[in-house]
Amino acid sequence: MGIFERKLDVSTTAHFQIFTSIPPQMKVLKNFGLVKATTSEITAKYRNEDDELLAALFNEAKKLGANAIINLQYTSGSYQRNGHTFVTSYLIATGDAVLLEDI
Repeated sequence: MGIFERKLDVSTTAHFQIFTSIPPQMKVLKNFGLVKATTSEITAKYRNEDDELLAALFNEAKKLGANAIINLQYTSGSYQRNGHTFVTSYLIATGDAVLLEDI
C-alpha cells in the first residue's frame, strides 16, 4: 500500500475559543501570558490526541482567568527511547491566554 492509497481521516474540533490570531470582531482586554500543554508518549492509544491537548490547554488558560486562547501553535515530534526501535511521538500546543470581548 502506497502513501497515497491510504484513506484520509478527517475530523472537526469543538474548541470555539481557541484562535490562531485575534478574531476581527473582538478585542483583547487582558493578556495572561503563554500557556502550554504537552502530550507525552502518543503510542496510537487515542484517535484525537489533538482534541485532548486543546482541552488541556484551554483548562490551563481558564485557571488564569482567561476566556480564550490566541496565537495557537502546534509542535510535534518523535524520538526513540532507550535505543530501541520503538518510536514515541508527542504534541505540544502553546498560545496566549487572554480575556476577549466583543467589539
